[in-house]
Amino acid sequence: MPLILERQIGTAKKIGVWQITEPIDFFLEQLVQADIPSISRKRLLEQSCSAHLLNTLLNNTVHHHLDKDANGKPFLKDHSYSVSFSHSKDMVACLIDTEGGPTGIDIEHTRESIRAIAPKFVSEKEGLLEKDYLHFHLIWGAKEVLYKIYSLKELDFLEHLSVDFQKDIIGHIHKNGYSASYKLQFEELNNFILVWNI
Repeated sequence: MPLILERQIGTAKKIGVWQITEPIDFFLEQLVQADIPSISRKRLLEQSCSAHLLNTLLNNTVHHHLDKDANGKPFLKDHSYSVSFSHSKDMVACLIDTEGGPTGIDIEHTRESIRAIAPKFVSEKEGLLEKDYLHFHLIWGAKEVLYKIYSLKELDFLEHLSVDFQKDIIGHIHKNGYSASYKLQFEELNNFILVWNI
């Protein structure tokens, strides 16, 4: 069972990362899933692993309550929990808040080629001239987290989202009079960068 990270964050939040090494049938059997949606095998594997990871983190069978709102944000019907997922290559990450607070998580496989697209999401103030490509991954992950928290889509990564690096990493959302800030944390896992809000 490759649950490579499980961590309680404060009293309400819990984070987990699963590295997929199992065949898809393993997850389908765990979920007792008879009706298989007509999606790609890769997407089915990601969704099934996400549901299994959620059950594992909560030590409860809750995946039947998993749904998405009109904007595609996942939620648990008949529960006050909030939840966020992210997928990259063979990794699936999940952040749960049992009190229903804001949740956003992102996991990305690191690659030097991110430098080429950095001007599309990194401002000069955020360190566009930074040499370390991991810095760009951290900003990308932070803005993905903010995007998921906001959940109403139509956010421009340069215009509406910003990241400050001081004592803590703080992500800001500013759009049409809406303004919010969130403390973020990150961790390097092998060749992946994991970012979440706390």
